Amino acid sequence: MRIVGFLSKPPPVGSPLAVFFDSHSKDSRDDAQNIMALLSGDADSAKTPLMPILVDLHNLEEAQGARVGLIALSSEAGYPAILEFAKKNAVLMISTDPACVRAGICTAAVVSAPRVEVILSRRVSEISDVHFIEAFRMMVTEY
Repeated sequence: MRIVGFLSKPPPVGSPLAVFFDSHSKDSRDDAQNIMALLSGDADSAKTPLMPILVDLHNLEEAQGARVGLIALSSEAGYPAILEFAKKNAVLMISTDPACVRAGICTAAVVSAPRVEVILSRRVSEISDVHFIEAFRMMVTEY
């Protein structure tokens, strides 16, 4: 969630944070539930000033107003819709799967093993009108 603080125009406190999942995939549903548990947990590092909401990739209109989205694992079937939604609504799409960034779908991926790494897609950032402060861009890997 620290990535959100590096946006040139961060969303207002209380804005929706969409947790996107594929309702047709048990793994995706389970990962989305785990993300929601982390976001509403007691650990200060997991809390967010945004309001997490679950959004099925088959009903993206439920995410209206969200400027940040977390994509659950095993949601590849919804990648084309995710990219279109991000472009149309200027949404920062974050995944834990670097392949999502390399495929040009997600704006950012955060990998925690073997070390913490943030990967950005310059192309997705530009077409989704999502911009980061320059100091952040110097600390991450861009594609």
